[in-house]
Parts: sequence; C-alpha cells; structure tokens
Amino acid sequence: LEVINCTFENNVANVGTGGAIFTSGTVSVNVEKSTFINNTAINSASGVGGNGGAIYSTGNSIVTVTDSIFIDNAGDADAGIYADGATFTISNSVILAKSDDTNFALNKVGSTVTANDNFWGDNSKANTNANVARWIIMNASYTNDEGVLTITATFDKTNSTSGEIADYAGTLPDGFDVTFTSTSGNLNEAVPVVNGQASVQYTLDKTDSGITVKVENSEVTFPFEVAPAVIYVSPHGDDNNDGNRE
Repeated sequence: LEVINCTFENNVANVGTGGAIFTSGTVSVNVEKSTFINNTAINSASGVGGNGGAIYSTGNSIVTVTDSIFIDNAGDADAGIYADGATFTISNSVILAKSDDTNFALNKVGSTVTANDNFWGDNSKANTNANVARWIIMNASYTNDEGVLTITATFDKTNSTSGEIADYAGTLPDGFDVTFTSTSGNLNEAVPVVNGQASVQYTLDKTDSGITVKVENSEVTFPFEVAPAVIYVSPHGDDNNDGNRE
C-alpha cells in the first residue's frame, strides 16, 4: 500500500485502533509526504481498543513513514502512533502529541521501531519508548535593525542521547507552525514552517523584556532590557537617575 500526499483529519476509530490507518498481517505500507491531524482511537468501557489515534500497526506488518506530519493525534488508551509486533520506521517527520496527552506520541510494544531524525516538539528528548539515538531540534536567532527584529526559527540541528549537537542535512516537511510571542503581548503570531524555517518581523516595544519562540516543548527565549519610562539627566552626572539633584 502506497500512501503519498494524503491528509487524514478528524478520523475516529470508535471502540477500535488506528484512527487513520490500521495494518495487520504480512502487509507493507509506505507513507510519504502525508499529514495526520486530530485523529482518535476510542476505547470501550471495558478497555477494548483505543490505541493509535493516527496509525496502529500489528502482526508482521511493515510500515515506513517519511516526510510526514502528525499533530494532535491520540488514543484513549495510548499513543497517536502504536506499533504492536510490527516493523515500524519513521524519519524526517514531525510528531507533535496533544498538549494534554500524557501518553507517548509513538508507543512500541514488541515491535522493531526505528525513529531517528524526527522533530518531536522537544529539544531534550523524543516522545516515545522506542530507542531513539538522534532527534531534530529547533533553534532560533534574530537580527536587530534599529529596533526592528527579524526572528527566525530553524530545524537544521540534531540532539542525541550522548548530548552531541550536530548539523542536520535534511529538511522537515512544511505544514506545522512556530509561535512567536513577546512579553508586551504585541507579538503573538503562529507562522507556518516553509523549507525548514519560520520567520517574523517585529518592532520591539519599549516594555518588552523578552521574545519567545516555541513549538510545544521546544522553546527559545531572548531577553531584552526594558528601558526606563523616564530618564533623568544631570549636567553634573551624579544624580543616579533619580532626578532629585537637579
């Protein structure tokens, strides 16, 4: 089965598994450049089903996923992606769990799972119980042109279980957002990632003490010094900015 350039959104496996895709037996599935958003697997009152909101693979099935996006998929019982006795490989993909979901984004049970080089919405770890040696992280930087900031988030580095930060040659797929906010509240914008980066321009407010760039638990904050509302200047230079001496 070839799944290429497909979108699965708001699908539900009611008292079942695999809200978008279910695989079992000696079948091979190749998923490329596809998007899975808010798919759900619901279990019964007795606990039947509820695994793999987006994908559930079991038996001897072989599933390979590349260049795809998983956002807000969940199972009542466990995981947006659930590999149970299957061979499951995923790479160069974005895997973002629901913000309030305490389960793994990808759960491995008796399976062979390879899941390196994905962005999990966390710079410090991969949201899975599979052995992941390397994952993509978000970095951010800015330039300041007389108070006009150009802030850019990039996804061109990897972190690892050894703590080594390395360059990443691949490019994550388009289709997820980076949120840029300022402490003044004047900046609050979700910007789509295009060609592996997202960028915004912002005129710094005098009350801003910081700018935050965020995707789920991946977060970078730039502090800024807030200028005093009034600056007192003494011709003698000795009033300590309190305005009392002149």
